[in-house]
Amino acid sequence: MPASGRLVFTVTRNGSKLGRHALAFRRVEDGLEVDVEARFVWKLGFVTLFRYALKGREVWRAGRLESAAFRTDNNSAPARLRLERIAEGLKVEGSARHPYVAPPDWLVATHWNRRQLERPMINPQDGAVLRYVATDLGQAQAPGGAMARHWRLAGENALELWYDSAGLWTGLRARAFDGSQIEYRPGT
Repeated sequence: MPASGRLVFTVTRNGSKLGRHALAFRRVEDGLEVDVEARFVWKLGFVTLFRYALKGREVWRAGRLESAAFRTDNNSAPARLRLERIAEGLKVEGSARHPYVAPPDWLVATHWNRRQLERPMINPQDGAVLRYVATDLGQAQAPGGAMARHWRLAGENALELWYDSAGLWTGLRARAFDGSQIEYRPGT
């Protein structure tokens, strides 16, 4: 968890501002709540070509993910995820598939927790299972200029992530559906 209680990224598409992605961390008596919000708008002049909004919360108790709820508007296509811990693991209900029970150590792919790289992840948009092969590429310059540990995630919708020496998420790079380059840089 960052000392400020917040992680904020400016998101760009091919170098032009697309939007913002913010996470707010709040300690509660026996755990942590993480609020996540992302908003992107891609325009050509006065015409909106793409709009995306994701909002949700993760609830952690004693270092374990206990529940999560997310709503997404992906260019006017709504999606959702609801997750709760049960005796058998994590009960996942999302708009991408029928409810299922994930192993108890899986995490939601909100990227702030580097432990997610060690196992399949749950897509916060719709509950789909994301399977990546994570490769540690060593220290490298993250988007925004800071040196950090660089990871490549190979699989469907491949991406790159950076984490600083304290394990804080510091950057992301990916290709969008149209082949454009998306980058997350720390800042407002």
